[in-house]
Amino acid sequence: LLIIPVCYMLSDFIIRRTPIISKFGSVWDELFLIFLFMYAFAKRVFNRKIKSRQTVMGLPTLILIITGISCLLVKQPNLDIAIEGFRAMFQQLLWYFIFSFFIREEKEVKFFTSVLSMFGLFLGLHACYQFVRGVPMPGNWTDVTESVRTRAFSIAGSPNILGAMFVCLIPISFSKIFETRGFRRMLNLTSCISMLLGL
Repeated sequence: LLIIPVCYMLSDFIIRRTPIISKFGSVWDELFLIFLFMYAFAKRVFNRKIKSRQTVMGLPTLILIITGISCLLVKQPNLDIAIEGFRAMFQQLLWYFIFSFFIREEKEVKFFTSVLSMFGLFLGLHACYQFVRGVPMPGNWTDVTESVRTRAFSIAGSPNILGAMFVCLIPISFSKIFETRGFRRMLNLTSCISMLLGL
């Protein structure tokens, strides 16, 4: 289940282009987050052996969310805009609690960081391919005074989003170089280089 949010960009790309489920394209991540919270709650209730996870980031994250809710309720000129702003900023923090509940062993952390590194390899190679092939950009990305003809955007649909993904994934791939050996090390090195080139 966690592979879906870990590879969020790919999941979103597939969901938005699959005829039957594309109508949930704008809300699937919220629905999936709610589902995982309910699933985690049910596992905790029906399996008493599962202990609550306490990490150093849990309390500060909770305090930050409570502060955001307080600001939302106390001072907001437009409730609809405030709720949307709160969702955009704090929804990502809620994923922390999901991951801290489900990921319990070091080998699971290594697995998901490897998945992220390989996803970065795909994005990096695809971005380089787009740039080499000179894939044209949509006209609304450039100003009339600009002469830039191509920018890598991969499946992100936006060079800015792709660049943000690279900035997040490059340190993971770089650290995996020192953690792995042999062929896996070469894969992580290639992932890191391809993302730097894509960036």
